[in-house]
Amino acid sequence: MIEVSVIVPVRNAPRTLGVQLEALLEQENAPRYEVVVVDNDSTDGTAAVADAYSARYRQSNRAELRLVSAPAHRSASYSRNVGVRFSHGSKLLFCDGDDCVPAHWVWQGAELLEQCDLYSGAAVPLRDEHFPDAVAGVRQWLGDDSELCPLEDHQRNAPFPVLMGGNFGIRKSTMLELGGFDHSMGSAGEDNELALRIRASGRSVLTTPGAKLAYRIRTGHRSVFAAARRGGRAHALNAHRYGLWRESEVVGHGRWFSGLASALGSAGKMLVAPQSRDLDGISGRLGTTCGALEGGCPLPGARAFGKARTPRWLRR
Repeated sequence: MIEVSVIVPVRNAPRTLGVQLEALLEQENAPRYEVVVVDNDSTDGTAAVADAYSARYRQSNRAELRLVSAPAHRSASYSRNVGVRFSHGSKLLFCDGDDCVPAHWVWQGAELLEQCDLYSGAAVPLRDEHFPDAVAGVRQWLGDDSELCPLEDHQRNAPFPVLMGGNFGIRKSTMLELGGFDHSMGSAGEDNELALRIRASGRSVLTTPGAKLAYRIRTGHRSVFAAARRGGRAHALNAHRYGLWRESEVVGHGRWFSGLASALGSAGKMLVAPQSRDLDGISGRLGTTCGALEGGCPLPGARAFGKARTPRWLRR
């Protein structure tokens, strides 16, 4: 009987998915588990990679791997909801298809969910161009702690609790009760929106320095700007929805304006002194400010004041 379902949303990830599926296959001391790869409308060889590993999982007799399709909406949050729908385990673990988990990750997640309803794990960054192409290389750099680290409640009084959508665990009954992810948030911030609903339900978003994984950092000022813009918009939407505008360190009390001024000042300094060039840093600050303005303005069609929208099958 399957105890743990590992849900992996993917879209166009044939280059990176194999490392993560290899890492999930090579788990130690884990209870019976399945890996649910959710293909979010890929247009390349992603499904073929998952199919190839499905045969290897069957041969190993360690776990099961299933590929399911989620073409309706292009977002990790929607894909994760579809994965929940098709999962068989009572404990759900979430990771992404371009990262790499250590050897005791499933075991740690299962043990932690014996102690709590949900937890948020830790992530160790590694630049994409330096990310090893084999599990052994990642784990040599990441390490693997076979000890179970204690759960911590450091976010109890934080106005914006953080849930790491790419590395967390939750009991399936709790996920269904909460209604899953709100995929109307778009491509960012849906995990922290869920964290705010978790707190509204009377629960804490517990964290642990263990249950860590390695994740890829994308670099380049265009990618940094785009990611920061999505994050800034999502933060502003959450601040509006939950009445936390004043508490926000991004937009509260005119901070968005000071952030814009800081970014423009840094850009001017870079023109005068090219040796101080920091395109990624400036792009990040500008992106966050632009996104915050988009999310903070009650424009037609904005969902800032709406209720969480979840699939009907998760509201049953």
